[in-house]
Amino acid sequence: MFYQICLYLCLALEIPLIPLFLKHGWPEKTTQSLRLKMACSSLFVLAAVFAMLAAENYGPYSRYLLVGFAFCWLGDFLLHVKPLQILFALGALSFLIGHIFYLNGYARAIQALTPGLPFFALWEIILLLVFAGGILAAMLLKKMRPDAVMVVVPLYAGTLLFMVLKAWTLGLRMIQEEGAYFTAVLLGLGSLLFLISDGLLAVINVNKEKGTFALKAWNIVTYYSAQAMLAVSILFVVV
Repeated sequence: MFYQICLYLCLALEIPLIPLFLKHGWPEKTTQSLRLKMACSSLFVLAAVFAMLAAENYGPYSRYLLVGFAFCWLGDFLLHVKPLQILFALGALSFLIGHIFYLNGYARAIQALTPGLPFFALWEIILLLVFAGGILAAMLLKKMRPDAVMVVVPLYAGTLLFMVLKAWTLGLRMIQEEGAYFTAVLLGLGSLLFLISDGLLAVINVNKEKGTFALKAWNIVTYYSAQAMLAVSILFVVV
């Protein structure tokens, strides 16, 4: 019970901190906004730890997700600390690795619920290749110069899509095997909000004026809501 209270306290603290972060981080990033952002990000990592302790869930699912949270925390820092291209690239790489750990956690849980199921289904691989190829083609049509971005963006987008697919598949398995509708909502909605958040971030970055405050606010709210839901899922996906 103690760890569960700590978990929900971490999530509750996000509510006042996120608006403060947005206030201090718009229209330009500041030292104060960095502190507030890292406080928000530290809270979802702590929430995941407390969920693991509350459920005594030390299996592959919780371990993979916890490492994924850690890489997202690092990505949050690198993307915000200074407007340098190398830090942006490292931040994007941190999030890419984080998504890889997330989807591995989902895949391991799926295999535990349905033994013998392949790690990647053929249709998932085909969908990933088509999706990544479509993004690459769009970038070429926009005559973007060949560089590391042209490799990283389709790879990141494909990995993110894979993560969402695995989360939804796990949610459906949880319903079929255990009737766990609430867990399925946490997984499905949490991963979908992550996808929406990254989509909004892409729109903001493409826009030379860095979008509007409303877009930025929705980007941040959907991101931290996604992380909160995935952290809470550790209470219920005990494999």
